[in-house]
Amino acid sequence: MNKSLALIGRWSSKYNWVERSQAYDDEMDKKAILENEKKRREMVKRHANASSMFQAKVIERLNTLKPEELSPNDLIKWFTEAVKIERISRGESTDISEVTHSGEVKEKHEYNIFQRVEQYADLYKQLANRGIPPSIDEGDDN
Repeated sequence: MNKSLALIGRWSSKYNWVERSQAYDDEMDKKAILENEKKRREMVKRHANASSMFQAKVIERLNTLKPEELSPNDLIKWFTEAVKIERISRGESTDISEVTHSGEVKEKHEYNIFQRVEQYADLYKQLANRGIPPSIDEGDDN
């Protein structure tokens, strides 16, 4: 663009480029989240429809099934699956697990709120290394 970094820095400050680009990124993230949620709802609806059709076929077959046609292993397997389905339907766990606690719980946050400040500090250092003062004033746009 044949413009000095100082001028570009002043324009950036004057026109809020950092904030505007962050707002744009936030808007794009929001749109992606909304699109994923829409696709998730469509998927849930498809799965529910397919599941209902499959359940109807299974029930139809169960109504014609004679118990003597099932082996003891078949009975155990079908009973186990029926119990799992009922537990899942009622929001219960299908696994047996043990939870133990042996001390203090500490909360750890992975997000560093000062990361953006550090990025700008690095940018200012690069500008200073090029002989451009790190402070940006609203002076003349040359």
